[in-house]
Amino acid sequence: MNKFSVKSLLAICVVVVSLTGCDREETMGQKVAFINMEEVLTQSPVGRQEMERNAKVKAVLLQAENQAKDAYQAMSEAQQEKSRTADATVLNRQWVAEQNQARAQSVKAITNAVEAYRKSHKIAVVVDSRSLIAAAKENDISKDIISQLKEVKVDYGKLPEISVKKAAEKGSASAEAEK
Repeated sequence: MNKFSVKSLLAICVVVVSLTGCDREETMGQKVAFINMEEVLTQSPVGRQEMERNAKVKAVLLQAENQAKDAYQAMSEAQQEKSRTADATVLNRQWVAEQNQARAQSVKAITNAVEAYRKSHKIAVVVDSRSLIAAAKENDISKDIISQLKEVKVDYGKLPEISVKKAAEKGSASAEAEK
């Protein structure tokens, strides 16, 4: 045998020996679990807290919209349309920002619960079920996480404060924004 064949055979043997037993979980000591994040968000107290928060935010924004409508009475028709459009844009942006912030806080609370569960159950990796192609149902820890979240109270921060400007203030604010 030449040197190349001996080296190749030796390299193949090293690879085969190092891979032996990789398919055996008890040998590797690694466990993988998954979580259905949508299920956890819809069925856990954290998800309910987020929905309640969003309902409160919506009420604040609708109240601001109604206050703005009262302010439109003193405006010309063209100014009313312009103000309605501008106010709708601001309120919609605020709504989206508040929803995103609430979701981020909910996901953070769920992630903390998953991490605590992962450590206490000696799980190497927990992935979202949307990232899976195939997995055994017994590796789904969603129900366990929902149970862990029963006593969790998420702090979403203060509700937004929206103030409605008077017609004269809106005109000057629009003029400043155009500069």
